[in-house]
Amino acid sequence: MLISRLNAIPRFALPYTRADFTAGLVAWVRGAPPPDAFSLLGDSPRFWTRSGRQALRLLLTALNLRPGSGVALPLFTDPSLVSAIVAAGHRPVFIDVDPQYLTIDPASLEAASGTFSAIIAVHLFGQMADMPRLLAAAGDLPVIEDAAHAPLSYLNG
Repeated sequence: MLISRLNAIPRFALPYTRADFTAGLVAWVRGAPPPDAFSLLGDSPRFWTRSGRQALRLLLTALNLRPGSGVALPLFTDPSLVSAIVAAGHRPVFIDVDPQYLTIDPASLEAASGTFSAIIAVHLFGQMADMPRLLAAAGDLPVIEDAAHAPLSYLNG
């Protein structure tokens, strides 16, 4: 199972230089389409932030959860995720991890149901969380995917 999940992570080096960054910044300031260096991200709208913590805090704020709401996250995670939850005015609800992949465990998430209003699934060390089971366990609750450790990953093709 580990090998099949590892194959889901793209393995390639993207050349991205200072000139690419400058061209993207100039295009953004002018309201022009992004240069080819950004085409990898597709045509969907993007909002750039200076850090993953800031992006997560903004996403949590945009959900308009009640102040102090619980946000489920894996027990094994980066401390900046906890900081983002607290900065957004919520409280972290730690969920056990799958011991093989160290991502949030869907069975533990189901067991803690009712103690949180949103979920953050962290794809860690290039391993994707079990999103089909997590989404089923989430029901109508919002789910944020933190893919900082598994960029451009995909599940089931």
